[in-house]
Amino acid sequence: PGLVVTGGLTLILNGFTVKDTVAKHGAAVYVDKLDFSWSNVYVEKMSFANTYATYDGGALYLARDSSIVESKVSGCGAGNRGGCVFARDHHTWLNVHGLTADAYGALESAPTETLRSLVAAAGIPTLDETTARGGLVYSTVKLRITNSELTNAGGVKGACVYVVGYGSQPSYFTNTTLKGCKGTKGKSFGGAVYAQENDLSSSEADWRSRGLHLIGCVVKDCTAHSGAGVYTARGSLWIRDGSVFEGNSAAFEGGG
Repeated sequence: PGLVVTGGLTLILNGFTVKDTVAKHGAAVYVDKLDFSWSNVYVEKMSFANTYATYDGGALYLARDSSIVESKVSGCGAGNRGGCVFARDHHTWLNVHGLTADAYGALESAPTETLRSLVAAAGIPTLDETTARGGLVYSTVKLRITNSELTNAGGVKGACVYVVGYGSQPSYFTNTTLKGCKGTKGKSFGGAVYAQENDLSSSEADWRSRGLHLIGCVVKDCTAHSGAGVYTARGSLWIRDGSVFEGNSAAFEGGG
């Protein structure tokens, strides 16, 4: 990766560009899990371009509380999960505000000849078979995305975003556009968002703090075999406050 963080420190990245990098995980930035210290990651006014991870996190691999603010990700991809961002550890938060992401997505191989050459020259291991989940973002954390534009990625499950909620962690999308993302490979699920699972709940109070929430969002021109807009495997889904689904299409079921 361009940058690796493994110790107990706070990382602040502000106002520069990382491009044309490759790695197995986190092609631009890799931040590992830390159990004994409150170390946060702040990414502000950054640009990540043409980066590729053969496994997870095409630009960013984050395993701590992290914030991404007013940044841009373009032309990035990953061989397995999280074409732009891979965020793990259900005890942590990923807060995203004002992100513009226009990327290739979760792909079996690097999307350009330059990136393929870099992968080969570095001898980075690649996957024989990929699950291709989370074209832009793959998250097992508590996720909040606001005032962002996520476009033009692809994947088998969650061509734009793939969220996992097995620890009851919520995922909030507010005033965000998810546009032009496409399911790949025949039986694809969730052209915009795929929610793997969320704990079921019977009370409205619990719904507010768990599950998948789309608040004032636009989901447009996305495609998949099933669930062109949103596909939820289990749990709660709350769509409200003027959200719009427009121009999405499914080959089998769930055009919205």
